[in-house]
Amino acid sequence: MSSIPPTSDAEAARLRNQFIVGAPAEHGDVAKASKSLVARLRILAKRGWPLVVASVASCGIGFMVCAWSGSAPDAVSEIQQPQTERPLYVAAINRRNEPISPLVPFKELDPEIVLLGKKLFHEPALSGNGRVACSTCHIVAQGGDDGLKVSRGVNGSEGKFNAPTVLNAAYNFAQFWDGRARTLEEQLDGPITSPMEMGSSWPRIIKYLKNNDAYAAQFEQHMGGSPTEDRVREALVTYERSLITVGDRFDQWLGGDEAALNADEFNGYHLFVTMNCIACHQGPAVGGNMFQKLGRMEAYFKDQDTASTIDLGRFNTTQDEVDRHVFRVPTLRNIAMTAPFFHDGSVGTLEEAVAIMIEYQLGKEVHEEEVRRLVAFLRTLTGSIPD
Repeated sequence: MSSIPPTSDAEAARLRNQFIVGAPAEHGDVAKASKSLVARLRILAKRGWPLVVASVASCGIGFMVCAWSGSAPDAVSEIQQPQTERPLYVAAINRRNEPISPLVPFKELDPEIVLLGKKLFHEPALSGNGRVACSTCHIVAQGGDDGLKVSRGVNGSEGKFNAPTVLNAAYNFAQFWDGRARTLEEQLDGPITSPMEMGSSWPRIIKYLKNNDAYAAQFEQHMGGSPTEDRVREALVTYERSLITVGDRFDQWLGGDEAALNADEFNGYHLFVTMNCIACHQGPAVGGNMFQKLGRMEAYFKDQDTASTIDLGRFNTTQDEVDRHVFRVPTLRNIAMTAPFFHDGSVGTLEEAVAIMIEYQLGKEVHEEEVRRLVAFLRTLTGSIPD
């Protein structure tokens, strides 16, 4: 029996290894390898090796179809594949070495306290004029924000910042754009007492809840006593901790579902890693776990002396010059639902936001095709919003 040149096997193995570690090969390489593998299968079939042919076809060609569906249809069409609505090829193990990890819901949340917190979150009577609730600026079903450049509070007053999403906020290592609150519990004081947001106070809220028979009974039944500031905080924060958006397509890919991402989305993730976006956006929330200067490589605020107060970022809290224009890195989970973008809501589209990040944060030239693929990847981070 004459030996078969190993070139095709080596080529296919190289492509397979590249895919496993997260570096996609060029489409031309896939086509070349798949055509060569098809030719070898024909040789083996003529020599009467049906089991070998079946094994190689299922492992080799099946891999390339699942990893690069649509990238080389002419090459793989020579071997008949079973037609299904959405073939699932699941990796033998989950991807454990990626810089992004799947979102995981918080365990042991009391469902009754979650429901009480949800009711409080949507209760306008907690505000100074009885018309503004937490949910006014954080519309859970629409991405966890309000879709406005800056939020509007009591009496139509405009806030200073773009409302950050409440979805997955429990994963943030600090709250607010400038990180001035360390925890969700501490964060509540801001909107409740701000005259531009809810314009209320804790004594007013507790008085209302104690005088409301339905609320008073729920606190007694589910929290072991009458409404207090600590119990209200606990109920609201327990509800916010339940707002974890699991099941997005990227997490499905992380779990081993090769068909969860198409070629553009996978290439977008590859760019996200190789362009070093993951230096700031990583972990389960794809952000929210560090502070970073806006304009790290190029000055984003051109006139440093006349930047508005909110543009100073964390400097307003620390008065440390190193924190000038520094902000908490936002989560990118559900980012396609939360326009407009940035701390001041000045950026209207995801494409524009990505282009700005490439130029000012990475110091790289902006290419339209790279922006398109990065946005395709970011759209895979939209998960299921809890009821």
